[in-house]
Amino acid sequence: MTLGRTGMTSVLLSGSVWGRIRRLSRSSASTLAAAPYFGAGATGLLTFRAGNAIVLKFDREAIGSGQVDPREVVKAIRQGVQVHHCSNLHAKVFVFDKTAVVGSSNVSHNSERQLLEACVETTDRKVVEAARRFIRGLLGDRIGLDFAQKMIPYYRPPKWPRKGAPRSRTTRRTPTQSDMWWVSLAEGSWDDADLEQEEKGLPIARKAIKNPGAFEVKDFRWSGSPLFGVGQRIIECTKTENRKVVVSPPSRVVSIRRYSSKGRKRAIIYLEKPRKQRQRKLAAVLKNLGSTAARLGAPRRTKQIRDPELVYEIGRLWA
Repeated sequence: MTLGRTGMTSVLLSGSVWGRIRRLSRSSASTLAAAPYFGAGATGLLTFRAGNAIVLKFDREAIGSGQVDPREVVKAIRQGVQVHHCSNLHAKVFVFDKTAVVGSSNVSHNSERQLLEACVETTDRKVVEAARRFIRGLLGDRIGLDFAQKMIPYYRPPKWPRKGAPRSRTTRRTPTQSDMWWVSLAEGSWDDADLEQEEKGLPIARKAIKNPGAFEVKDFRWSGSPLFGVGQRIIECTKTENRKVVVSPPSRVVSIRRYSSKGRKRAIIYLEKPRKQRQRKLAAVLKNLGSTAARLGAPRRTKQIRDPELVYEIGRLWA
């Protein structure tokens, strides 16, 4: 155990990691968690209360491999927990009131019963607050109850490789804090090739919408090779034909149709847009962001937003 300032401690947890995490969870009024995998029995490992939040990786890959159990996600949502998705999450960070736990543990029985885990528990105020800000910066892509229920049929129990079986090779990817892009657009006319390609790509995009009651397909044309990919979130900042600038709510890319027109690369970007959330004027968005707006920089330039606090504040505008 390492002693810090008066009354503040940091300790390495190993062996019975989940015994300690469970005790912290049961005695805490506020729980924030970020861990990609939320497997079978996960809601029995953490004690959640209404208003608590967890960030995990809620996609077909994680669900189909058994790493995330949608049934557990449904239980958490019904308990009043805010469950959010982050496509490239790898960190495991937990904040219980004035205590933070950072380490290797996912929320699963496999982590509890099979794997050798290690975590650092700390009550250092600066570290706890930094952990809290980190998790809050990942919030914004909230999972609804209907969507979670629709993903249950895709779940398959996990299959563990045999001892000595070779691991598959995967492409190395540089991790980022958030898959959110601020995209500068301008309304304008489309030519026949654009309209033809848009029509061809619509069936695939519509099929990718898992909850059509809550989401609809919207799209925009992109000149050149797209900077963003399927699964990433987009904030559209659009200059309309009457010269107003409006900002759309965060939407997820569900499909991209690439093509060439007159020798130039183009793409139709199809988005999964919330039906009940509306555009806002850019001036109103910047005003509501307050001092955080300065971190955005020039709002009429396309950029990836990496600042976790800015991501969080933007998401809150439509929460």
